[in-house]
Formats: sequence, structure tokens, C-alpha cells
Amino acid sequence: GRRISEFMNMAFPARVAAGTGSIMQDTLHAGGLLSRLDTPSSGLVLAAKTYEAYFGLRWQFAEAIVERDYVCLLHGWVDPELHEIRADVQYARALGTVPTEVRGCGKQASTLVKVVAHGFVLRKEAEEIPVSLVALRIGTGRRHQIRAHAAHVGHAIVSDLKYGGGLP
Repeated sequence: GRRISEFMNMAFPARVAAGTGSIMQDTLHAGGLLSRLDTPSSGLVLAAKTYEAYFGLRWQFAEAIVERDYVCLLHGWVDPELHEIRADVQYARALGTVPTEVRGCGKQASTLVKVVAHGFVLRKEAEEIPVSLVALRIGTGRRHQIRAHAAHVGHAIVSDLKYGGGLP
């Protein structure tokens, strides 16, 4: 697999005047990347092609104008009455190898929850594993926030080995 920055440079080659730089070549501004997904996830990634777009979008993120919605499959049956998870999260800067933890001394984090469906995943042994399909909206964008919050309420994301989700 390629790094996302390599993909972005191939998909959107720099078309700038001589002597000017492209934000996609600017490592101080993450190559224009504004959002990312954790490695075991799939979905959209937001990137800016210009400095103007980058700073405009950064401002929108800082002011919580951009709404970030996710759909996740969680272990167990999540209570439909669960509408929000408010739990402070903290992570150690250890190259992404240490999970984010819910801790009182962490940064404030809020995740809105809507249970969409309950169901079962069948294992090879014909065992039925209960799961919940949930829609999540993050009010804050902490590192691994959804993963940490889901595990904190006892419903880790399916196949998320780092946070105890394992395979169904």
C-alpha cells in the first residue's frame, strides 16, 4: 500500500506557476490533508488543493462548523436510549502504538450516538454474535475518539483489535 500523500500527489499533480509551492508538497501543512482515518478504517479523507481552501477548512473545523458522521458496526446490542457518550480521552504520544484511554484528566470529548439496527453476525461455528449498527457524530475530534468511546461503553468496533473489538 501507498501512503495517502503519495496517492494525493499522483491524483492531483502540482499545477502551479514556477517558483510557487503546492500545499500538497508542504509537510508543515500535512500536504493539505485535513482529516484522516485510522488504519483499520475505510471512508472519506478530506484534503485541500490550495492554501486558501486549507485554512478555510481548518477554521471550519476549529469552529465546529464541519459535521463528521460515521457509521460503525459495534459488538453487542447498544441500548437505543444511549444518545451521547461524554468521556474525556487521553493518549500517549508513542507513535500510535498505545490506545487512547478514557480518563478524567484527558481532553473533553463528545460522541453523539444513534442506534440504527440490531442484528447478528454468524461465525463459522454457526454461533450468532450480537452486533449493533450505529450512526455516530463526533463533536470533538480527538485521536481514536470513536474507538475509545465505543470500547468505554462496552461495545468495541467489530474487528478493532487495538480496542478489544476482535472478529465477530
